[in-house]
Amino acid sequence: TTVAIDQWIPYQGTPTYVSATSFTVAGDQTQIFQQGRRVRTLNTGGLITSTIVSSTYGAPNTTVTVANDSGVLDAGLSQVSYGIISVQDSSLNGFLPSERTITSGSGTYTPTPGTTFIEVELVGGGASGGGTVATGAAQAGIGGGGGGGGYVYHRMTSGFSGVGYSVGVGGAPALGAVGNAGGATTFGALSAGGGGGGAIALVTPPSIVGGGAGGASSGGTLNVPGAPADPSVAISTTVGYGSSGGGSYFVASGGGATSASDGAGAPSGAYGAGGGGTYTQQSSVARLSGAGAGGVIRIREYA
Repeated sequence: TTVAIDQWIPYQGTPTYVSATSFTVAGDQTQIFQQGRRVRTLNTGGLITSTIVSSTYGAPNTTVTVANDSGVLDAGLSQVSYGIISVQDSSLNGFLPSERTITSGSGTYTPTPGTTFIEVELVGGGASGGGTVATGAAQAGIGGGGGGGGYVYHRMTSGFSGVGYSVGVGGAPALGAVGNAGGATTFGALSAGGGGGGAIALVTPPSIVGGGAGGASSGGTLNVPGAPADPSVAISTTVGYGSSGGGSYFVASGGGATSASDGAGAPSGAYGAGGGGTYTQQSSVARLSGAGAGGVIRIREYA
């Protein structure tokens, strides 16, 4: 007798194709087709390996939605197999069912079934730089860059199911005004504060004006403040620099500095980083600052 062990268990029922990323099976099969479990389907186009994103029973069928490694399911779907390792009561210690990235909005966190602990990372929203006012003869306008959002890391072994969360928004661009602060990102008692807006000044050069402060953070195992933005400089009435925005955990600095002539501040492109500051030469119009980038929540789930 020859015994062969395979990592895939053929499902005895017949799957029904729904879409490129979903199928149904008869009855309540949510204990087999668990969120985070691996599946392999046989399609006209060949074998497709996927991870279950959701499994929902609505009589008389269970609808299984998947994220495919590559390719898509098709109407020729005829067989499905599931991984021998389940999410619940897994034989793998520390098995990672899923990793979630939340980039906007607010809500309530519901963990994947079988999750025993989580690691949470938060980054607050970056602030916008200061937007300069219009200038007259022999004057220059300068606006500092926006501060970066704070960072929090925390490991939670209990009390995480049903926790409310909110992702901080980035500060909107400012025109002729101090930069707008970034919003705080929260997960229960954890808080990664938003960066502070860049200051502005109408000056007789040479002069400088400060950038926004970095956001504070609290509640976590590791709490790191966001980076403040550098000052902006007016060297003369025709030469100056708006500073870059402050960095966050994901980037060293935010929106780029303006050049040595009139220019709007550059927006930030990385989670939680501040927007760029501004410089306006003499006898010129007000300038728009760079926007800050929104925050983020990352959650890693472990069984």
